Amino acid sequence: MKRLGSLKMSLTITVIGLGQMGGNMALTLKAAGFAVTGSDLFEAARSRLEGLGLSVVAPDALPASDVYLLSLPTSTHVREVIEQSPGLLTLAPKGSVIVDTSTSDPAVSRELAEKVTAAGLHWLDAPVSGGPKGAASGKLGMLLGGDEATIERVTPMLKAMSAKRTHVGGPGSGHVVKLANNYLCAAHLLTTAEAVAMAAKAGVDPAACLAGLNSGSGRSAISEVNFPEWV
Repeated sequence: MKRLGSLKMSLTITVIGLGQMGGNMALTLKAAGFAVTGSDLFEAARSRLEGLGLSVVAPDALPASDVYLLSLPTSTHVREVIEQSPGLLTLAPKGSVIVDTSTSDPAVSRELAEKVTAAGLHWLDAPVSGGPKGAASGKLGMLLGGDEATIERVTPMLKAMSAKRTHVGGPGSGHVVKLANNYLCAAHLLTTAEAVAMAAKAGVDPAACLAGLNSGSGRSAISEVNFPEWV
């Protein structure tokens, strides 16, 4: 059995999408010892990461890799990277793995997974939680949709990126659960805001109210982390 260190050295990764999430994930993987190349449609993004020590290429010069890690705004962009000529369906070596960490449409993910598999490649949806800080520290949460063999193959990479990984089903399942998670986050933001507003109308300082909520059973990750940062 290969040791973790040898698996890292043998796994080559191309990160496509070098925004705050993808860029930080690429740097985290590089720091963990993986061979990482980054690519982005925008030259400014490529230049920023190159200045931080990452090897970068233009989208029309993607290298042969074991893993193509996507961090893109929408399913439309994911589809373009995979299908649009020259896309990963034709560029990626047979047997390589496409890992989509974007917040994507599950129906599109399942459609693309079928095409990827038919092309002799492997698919894993792996949307993340934790934001840019989690991506930079390797402490993301990941929701995995795909088969066990594919997950096992890229586990060293996933472990370097995340503190917690949950396999929730086949292709598209990770994105279904990510949308459910986002639904709950939105609900928690709304109810936390209403609770703080109610207390403020009754004469309680909002900051004091929030501190009290976060010491009680009504607290959540949203009230403890996101609400103070975003509101």
